[in-house]
Amino acid sequence: TVEAEGTPLLNGMPIKVSARQEMAQAVVTVGFSKTKASMAAGFERYREIASQVRKSRMMGSAALAMAYIACGRLDAYIEEVISLWDIAAGRMLVEAAGGRVELVTSPIDSAKLSICAWNGKLPLHGTLA
Repeated sequence: TVEAEGTPLLNGMPIKVSARQEMAQAVVTVGFSKTKASMAAGFERYREIASQVRKSRMMGSAALAMAYIACGRLDAYIEEVISLWDIAAGRMLVEAAGGRVELVTSPIDSAKLSICAWNGKLPLHGTLA
């Protein structure tokens, strides 16, 4: 739920993104879509980021990953091909909890998006460029 002021709540308590600022301390998830091209891009992104972070996780759900970022359980979520309806509510939640979300048109499927959602403190601005 969300309080009148816009602060998201979990079990009646305000939530916020993590305070981690260094990639070496971050816990991230990289999403994978189902097409061959998007899987290849996702694996490449995973190879690129996995060695930079403390832990990587496979969530299987964009909505869950973004809720975990908003609660501070995850620090970042990146996916190369995603539909708007999969991340719209999560974007609002992450931003209301103090995080950032960047969206660009997917280079693999122009009808879809690429997303980088994170706590706003890690050096991930421009990751999708």
